[in-house]
Amino acid sequence: MLSLPLTRKIRVASVFLGALLAILAVAQANHILRPSSSMAGRLNSVQYQKQQQQDKFAQEAAELSSTFKDWTNDYFASPNPESLSPRGLEVAKKRRASLKELILSDPAQALTLTVTADVRHRLPSAIQNELEKQVSAYGDYLVVASDEIDPASGAFNRAQIERTVVIKGKSYRASVYGRWLDMTSKKNIPINGIAIDDVLAVNESPVRVLVPRELLDLESRTLTEGEIAVEIGGALQYFKDDYDLSAFTQELISREMMIGPDTEEHKERVLLEAANGLSGRRLSSSFGLIFLTDRVNQSISLISH
Repeated sequence: MLSLPLTRKIRVASVFLGALLAILAVAQANHILRPSSSMAGRLNSVQYQKQQQQDKFAQEAAELSSTFKDWTNDYFASPNPESLSPRGLEVAKKRRASLKELILSDPAQALTLTVTADVRHRLPSAIQNELEKQVSAYGDYLVVASDEIDPASGAFNRAQIERTVVIKGKSYRASVYGRWLDMTSKKNIPINGIAIDDVLAVNESPVRVLVPRELLDLESRTLTEGEIAVEIGGALQYFKDDYDLSAFTQELISREMMIGPDTEEHKERVLLEAANGLSGRRLSSSFGLIFLTDRVNQSISLISH
């Protein structure tokens, strides 16, 4: 039987061990990148159940909103509307609970069910209190991303992103869609949406177009032909036509999509560029240590203000 020198034996053993480690690494990578069929099945089942729940919330909220709309029509047409108030209050409370769930699961759909201002102001105060709150103000948008690391595989799992809007010291759980999903934390930007309790559906657009009746109640004036009145950060702004409004909105959005939290400079530029001036309200707040994502879903940086 042949006997190899000691150094040769060590070299062969090292090569063998390296090859074995490489095979194990590839096997582990394949296991991570290619989940088992049972795991994939569980993921698909969870996603399916989540989608079913979202569809249920959307259907319930839509049906209750339709019922509430029918009630408002009856209320406005009735010679004795007070007699219909108890029924309206009952429907409004059910609608509120359902709409709150929809805000969390599908904010874009929830926004389409908003009761318009011209209807809201004609309702009894008790019923108005059960409706969603229209939000238009300057506030802070905070994004916190976190991951847990599997100690066995070293892989990232249970990734979570928490989004919060703070307006005048009040915090809301922000439910967002569209461009807001890619936005990093921002300070003092116009927030447009609807809120129920502490949950807020944030509209993708920072501006809210006012209906003519709403404008009359606010300023007792009518618009010229083609003119548009909007609310931005709680302040009225007028534009001569759709083109001017669209240009202004796109410029505002492009600045909000910049990386980094500080938008004070671009806010000042927006104010100067606005055709009629914009007296937006500034939210006074102090920041401590906050996790601000530089790239949503990619990295986290600790920034001290």
